[in-house]
Amino acid sequence: MPCSSMLFALWAIAANGTAGLDASQVEAALKDAEPAPALRAAFRATLTSEKAVRQIEFDPLGAPGQRFTVNAPFGDDPELDRIVYDWSQEAQPDVRLYADDLRASMGRGTVKQSQTGWNISFTHKLSDNDGPMDAMVSQQMQGSMFLNAASGHLERLTYRIREPFRTEDGSVVTDYSQAYRFGRSERWGITFVTGYRLEAAGGRFGIRDSRTFQVDITDVAFTLANDAAFIEDSKPYRPRNPQPVDHAWAGEN
Repeated sequence: MPCSSMLFALWAIAANGTAGLDASQVEAALKDAEPAPALRAAFRATLTSEKAVRQIEFDPLGAPGQRFTVNAPFGDDPELDRIVYDWSQEAQPDVRLYADDLRASMGRGTVKQSQTGWNISFTHKLSDNDGPMDAMVSQQMQGSMFLNAASGHLERLTYRIREPFRTEDGSVVTDYSQAYRFGRSERWGITFVTGYRLEAAGGRFGIRDSRTFQVDITDVAFTLANDAAFIEDSKPYRPRNPQPVDHAWAGEN
């Protein structure tokens, strides 16, 4: 059931009187992105920075210690390696494929309609999954999600800071954004993340820097936690173009 704050957000969206969109459609799209607790996923992912590339594979049914593997490393980037390491240490690395805390992160929203769907802009709120750094950034964030008119499903999700802010160590963050794109498994009835991109820029003591990290997820195969073997999609999801495509991260249609 939606929490009271989410009901308020949906009411605010519906109250705008946007043609062709009502609160029940938003609720359906959010529910479609929230997996059953027992749903697990094997996948491959390519992580790319300006300096290096890392390819990983995850299999929740693999032997302990062999479920998360790193293959074909290219280039030297300690920060990218830290991202990979932190991902490998999560209890369930496949949780990153789901937007299961989107509902809790949504504040009051407004809607802009286009020929292909609706872009919903909303204030970002802290969720239970946010840590101390997330809390600092979240206070400055504006969210935006795009619902496809034909399917009714979530297609893109973007978070971006509204204005520069200063961190506790005195650094100034001038730009920060997270952009996610989604696919859908018809067999399993779930909308899931197929890639995301993080961009950050800022500086301290007059020294400026910027970083970009991109993750492309392929070969996703879902299973239930109590299955003895995988039950794969008849056609595992693969992006039509697995290479980075700049226009895939455009804001609004």
